This record gives sequence, C-alpha cells and structure tokens, in this order.
Amino acid sequence: MPLPDLFLDRLSRIVGPDDLPGVLATFEAPLQTSFRVCTLHAPETDVLARLAAEGVAFEAVPGVPGAFSVAPDHRSALLGSAVAAEGLVYAQNASSQSRCSWMMAATPVSLARSRVRSQRSASSRVGTLREVW
Repeated sequence: MPLPDLFLDRLSRIVGPDDLPGVLATFEAPLQTSFRVCTLHAPETDVLARLAAEGVAFEAVPGVPGAFSVAPDHRSALLGSAVAAEGLVYAQNASSQSRCSWMMAATPVSLARSRVRSQRSASSRVGTLREVW
C-alpha cells in the first residue's frame, strides 16, 4: 500500500533526504508479532510448551518480562493456534508490554505519587493545549 503524498512530504522534511530511504524501507519490512500469555487462565510455561508443540517458533523479547515474539512468517501460525483460539495468548506490541511490566514493578506508593503529580499538572496542560489549538 503506497504512503500518502502529504505524509511523504512531511516525513522528508522531518528526517531529511539522506535518511529518508532508510526510514521508508521500514514501512516495507515485515514486522515481528509480539504476544503475551494470559496467566490468569494457565501457567506461562504450559502455554509456551503447547505453542512449541504446535510448531510455533517464538522467542522472549529481551528486557520485557513476559513478552514473546514470532517471526513474520509465523504470525498466522500463532494467531491460528489452538492456544490463541482459547484466549491463552494475546497479540500485543512489545512496547505496550514494557510499559505494563514497568507499572507492575512499581510500588503502590510510587504509582500514587505519580497520579497526584499528573493531577496537579493537568490544569496547566489544559491551558497549554488551548494556546496551541
């Protein structure tokens, strides 16, 4: 699918002519599919063993606990597996999972402090947004 001209014009201004071909190549490259195991329904080790038995080749995503990925040519095998049909795995971007793992590791006190800071600064952000728009 070709990218819209307006997007290409803006992208070329952002990245510059020297880097544009490399950036455009990323839109053509097949992407890995990341997933996580729904451990509320089954232990992670059991689900991963079942995936392996179904012939789905996967690997852990480095630095993101509980995140796994499959190569582009194994995406349909993952999503068509019995494990996926039973709701034991969910396709989810690895970057979304990294945020979840960070939040799960945070203490309730640090999350509460973060929420209070966000609420305090919300009124100043609204004023800034009004000025921008």
